[in-house]
Amino acid sequence: MLYIVQRIQTYKSVNGTYLGATVNQLYGASTIPKSGNAFYNVAFANAPTAGGWILIATPINGTPQQGNGVLCINERNQKFWAKGAANCNLSNVSNWDGK
Repeated sequence: MLYIVQRIQTYKSVNGTYLGATVNQLYGASTIPKSGNAFYNVAFANAPTAGGWILIATPINGTPQQGNGVLCINERNQKFWAKGAANCNLSNVSNWDGK
């Protein structure tokens, strides 16, 4: 996910906006990892706007990550993860520690 974050920040530096960016364009796939056995589907929550985006990784059913909960990050580096969570709950105090 952090690789995709780096790529979208570069995209904005070059284009002056996040508009038009896609996960496939930035990463070359919509799963993590992009080759072999995928564990997560990765996508933007909605199409990136001029000033923002939310990237979500959702565990794929039938993998060891099934039921672990979604991972999310946005342009302000707010992160969210909670065991079993199905939705993002980004805030100034959320993190990937599950606390």
